[in-house]
Amino acid sequence: MVQALAQTELGICYANGTGVERDLAKAARWFEAAAERGSSDAQNRLGICYKNGYGVEQDYAKAAQWYEAAAQQGDVDAQHNLGTFYANGTGVEQDLAKAVHWYEAAAEQGYADAQLDLGNCYTEGKGVEQDYAKGAHWYEAAAEQGDSDAQYTLGACYHAGQGVPKDPAKAARWYEAAAEQGDAEAQYDLGVCYTNGEGVEQNWAKAAHWYHAAAEQGDSGAQYNLGVRYANGEGVERDLAKAAHWFAAAAAQGDAAAQHNLAVCNEHIQAQAQAQAQAQAPAPAPAPAASSGKSGGCYVATAVYGSYDCPEVWTLRRFRDTTLAGSVFGRGFVRAYYAVSPTLVRHFGSSGWFLRPARLAVGALVKHLQRRGVSSDKYTD
Repeated sequence: MVQALAQTELGICYANGTGVERDLAKAARWFEAAAERGSSDAQNRLGICYKNGYGVEQDYAKAAQWYEAAAQQGDVDAQHNLGTFYANGTGVEQDLAKAVHWYEAAAEQGYADAQLDLGNCYTEGKGVEQDYAKGAHWYEAAAEQGDSDAQYTLGACYHAGQGVPKDPAKAARWYEAAAEQGDAEAQYDLGVCYTNGEGVEQNWAKAAHWYHAAAEQGDSGAQYNLGVRYANGEGVERDLAKAAHWFAAAAAQGDAAAQHNLAVCNEHIQAQAQAQAQAQAPAPAPAPAASSGKSGGCYVATAVYGSYDCPEVWTLRRFRDTTLAGSVFGRGFVRAYYAVSPTLVRHFGSSGWFLRPARLAVGALVKHLQRRGVSSDKYTD
């Protein structure tokens, strides 16, 4: 076996170009020499050469033959490779039971990829009787070794109570383990956990952080949810431009809700721009006492509702012109409002800390006026 070991090492040198010019044909030739002498490592490497056409003509059947020779000797890589061939019917007739056999042989030796694949077989009932508990067992074995796919899948098991008792805290813990390794699905689901306070304390900022991580990798659900966070100022500073950016990213992937929100968001951006333009214009002169009392735009309400022409703003404009304009005190209030509100909107009209309380206050006033009979029908100044 000393000679076989030397031949294998020489094949590795040619495969990697270590100390010699890289030559895959020579690598395959030395692997075959060692494989013929019974080296399981060389047999598996030769199988890889035939599978990928490295230095030899691609031949899945020969790849399977060499994988099996190595697997029979207990080579864990070959056992997993052979299991995958049987699972997919590559180079051999598809046989899910044999796939499970070889996955289990490698899994029992602690091979994480095989443990994950074996967990999938038990979960899906492929080649074995479906058994969620055994599926979760093998997911956990792989997850404990740091396999991010297994960590995410185990988190999903704990989230759903599939094969294990339902445990939101454990679900979040395994999602986080996978998320830290860059798994986009885990990052998205961890964001959902922080949004809803499932298994963790609710934290909008952490939710936004994980949505952003997944969104950057192209996860449409995360892109949509991140857009919502920016639109509402939840966990991030309110920013309609960023909200529109992420809604557009999700919309481009066919997300219908994102497509709708993108249109609404763009309307609000346009309305904000119009409100700020109004605010920067000279304030209108106060109406004479004998006039109807009509004045310019409702700056704060327009910023809150995103439009000068909507039922809520029609209610406020009607109240201004039909009620406030009819009294000295009312006209004084209108003049004071137009002296202050343009500046407020110009400086703070896109800030969440301003819009949230303003939305509550203006909304309460609109409902009060409508209950008192002020119409919300279309109104023209």
